Amino acid sequence: MESKTDQPQTPTSRAATDGDRIVVNIANTNSMDNKNKALLHDALKKSVGVAYLLLFFTCAFGGHRFYAGKTGSAVAMLLLTVLGTPLCFVGIGFVMVGIVCIWSLVDLFLIPSMIREYNSKISML
Repeated sequence: MESKTDQPQTPTSRAATDGDRIVVNIANTNSMDNKNKALLHDALKKSVGVAYLLLFFTCAFGGHRFYAGKTGSAVAMLLLTVLGTPLCFVGIGFVMVGIVCIWSLVDLFLIPSMIREYNSKISML
């Protein structure tokens, strides 16, 4: 097995293998050529279809928002669902779960713009 010191290092190389994982350093992409930037963009971009699948299967837990990079609102959705489900026995939980359901319906229309915004952010790298 080769050690990391045996591998040739080039200034434009930003990906290094670590076992089965690939580690990408995107902190400084200024020295990368256009071909490598395009490859990095294609590797990091998100798909609208995947976001809709996540909405369908994990709508109450905010999986589609985690995928789109909207972590704060995804955590809020997750908390509303987790706290609202047991509170349905008291009555207030129905309001919390209802908010998540309406939020998910609104996200049906917002997903394309959320993914477009995420992809435009990574294209500026």
